[in-house]
Amino acid sequence: MSAFIKLKVMLMQLLAVSSFLLLTMSSVQAHEVSPTVADLTLTEGKVELSMRITLESFLAGIDLDAAEDTNDVAEADDYDALRALSAADLEAQLRAFAPQMLSAIVLKADGAPVALSIQSLDIPEVEDVEL
Repeated sequence: MSAFIKLKVMLMQLLAVSSFLLLTMSSVQAHEVSPTVADLTLTEGKVELSMRITLESFLAGIDLDAAEDTNDVAEADDYDALRALSAADLEAQLRAFAPQMLSAIVLKADGAPVALSIQSLDIPEVEDVEL
């Protein structure tokens, strides 16, 4: 199997796992959780995984597989505190957590680990922290 196909298979597995870990940043009603929206592209040897997530749930450590509403989880206070942060402060929280998060993701090409990094973030301001 070619290295390109192996990388593509590994990236598809990464996408599948990632979609279970993260939730969309789109507006939802009353802290209800929604699935991740992710796009995976491989162009000229460059891999890009773009995701739309509810970053606050992820940073609060909420097990989204077991949660239907973030108001009903043990981490609800942490979630609400993160929702109240500005986009800049939320980005700082993510960047502080990024080394731990990225080290948990293993991606290999031709048997060698591929270094992962966050290239860009688009974190909108939360208009209504009650939603």
